[in-house]
This record gives sequence, structure tokens and C-alpha cells, in this order.
Amino acid sequence: MSLAKYESKKFSLGHLYADETELFYRATPDGSLCYKRETLEGSKKAMDRITVLCCCNMAGTDKKKMLIIGKSAKPRCFKIIKIINLPVSYLANKNTWMTAETFTSWLKDWDKEFGKQLRKILLTVDNAGPHPKLIDLKNITLEFLPPNTTSLVQPLDMGIIKNLKTHYRGLLVTYILKAIEDNLVTPSTCAIDISSKINILKAIQFVAESWRKVSVTIQHCFAHCGFRPLIDLPIPPIVSIENDVVQCVGNGELFIKIDDGVQCFNENENDDNILDEIAERSLQNEESNDDDDDV
Repeated sequence: MSLAKYESKKFSLGHLYADETELFYRATPDGSLCYKRETLEGSKKAMDRITVLCCCNMAGTDKKKMLIIGKSAKPRCFKIIKIINLPVSYLANKNTWMTAETFTSWLKDWDKEFGKQLRKILLTVDNAGPHPKLIDLKNITLEFLPPNTTSLVQPLDMGIIKNLKTHYRGLLVTYILKAIEDNLVTPSTCAIDISSKINILKAIQFVAESWRKVSVTIQHCFAHCGFRPLIDLPIPPIVSIENDVVQCVGNGELFIKIDDGVQCFNENENDDNILDEIAERSLQNEESNDDDDDV
């Protein structure tokens, strides 16, 4: 990938990278969580999922508000808050996948924001089906990673996303332990019973807080991909955070990686799928929501 052709252009917000991942937002650890001699049996069966798109620059000084893709366009828990007031951008489709239509919608909204601010950026993404190349953008220039190189040159795959998920699962474990401490459960309650009460709004709050905590790790992950100069930095927080999670629950490393490699888009998707996705979204907006019965 050569960026020489962009050197003459002025990108007032610099060069950003974006990548998406699937998150099992209710998943609990295997083994048990113990508190005051009470044991809560864990489970990995809570596979309720969302897709999370992260976007940041090399220094970590510019972290775009995350995009969350849920299943329901209008979850019941959103009745207490306007979508525009969420700490993330939110879109939905039946598979919670990143699609060409979803990516295009998100990107065009962002492009309009930069237009109002008289700013321009260079954005690098994977060369994948949900990232269409023919998008009419005025303030965002898209650059695509070469095919089959994501695991080697995509900084977000070098630990940034893992750091995000580690923070998230630390918040989830803390949430469960606090429920125990506050005597909100009985000795026979399972960890999954507690996490099942986490609705999409709570998950969004956890994700936003986790993204806020991702900091110096970003610079290290870019350095692993060959970005220079590499300044002398302390050990990334992910190490101590990971250790905390691993020590708190059994099989902590597996817990952190539970949704690694889970597909968050259709590999065979192309620009022709956009019309189908638009029709699906129209239908979803007319339907009543059935995926958030919790409170």
C-alpha cells in the first residue's frame, strides 16, 4: 500500500484506520465466580451479539465515536434515550453484520460532519465486501489495505480491538460481582442469569467506556505494524488489565477471546446487496422490536 499519492493533499485530522469486530456482549466466563462463599456457575452460551466498528489515528489522539450494529432498529430500552444522544453511532440489521449499505450510511454521515467543520481525512479500511470502493465522498478519502494482508498490517487487529474487549469484559465481570455484593442475587443464581439482564443500552455504555480507556496501546499496535517513529512508551495497560480479568475468573484468556474470529460481515457481499439491505431496513422500522425484553 502506497500513500505517496496523498502527500500533496492536506488532511486536517490526519490518517485514520477503521476495522470492525463481533462482540458477544452478554457472554460470561467458564468456571465460577465466587463471592462470600457463594458460587455462581458461569456459561458461554450467551451469544447475543453486536458488531463494533473502531476508528482511530496512530497517536490515539483522535478516536472516532464507535459504530454499533445491533439487531433491532428500535430496542425497547431506547425509549428512555434518543439515539442521537447515545455515546456511539447506532445502526441495525437482522444479522448485526457490517454491510455495504450500513458502512456507506455511516461513512456519508461522517463525511457531512467533516464538511461542516471544513476538515478532510484519509481513512484506511480492509479490502472486504462490506467496504464498497465507489462511494461519493467529499471530505473522506478511502484507502484499502491489500487483499489478505489484514492480519499483518491492520493496526486495530494487532491488539487495539483485544484491548477494547478486555476492558469490556472487565466491566462485565465487575457488574456481576457488584450484583452479588449488593445482594441482588441468590446463591443459586448463575452468572449468565445476571448478564442476561444486560440490554443493548447497557452494552453500548460499557463499549463506549471501554473505548475511552484504550489509550497508549494504540501507539504500540501501530508500531507493531511498522509505523514509525516509535517513541519510548511504558508497557501498554492491556497487560495489567488482562491479568486482572484472568485472575478474577477461570479460563480468563478464553473468556477474553470468546468471540475472536466470529464473522461480522458476508464475505461474498458486493455493491449489489445495498438495495436489498435498504429494503430490509425499511421493513425493520415498521416491525415491533422483539430482541430486548430485559430492563
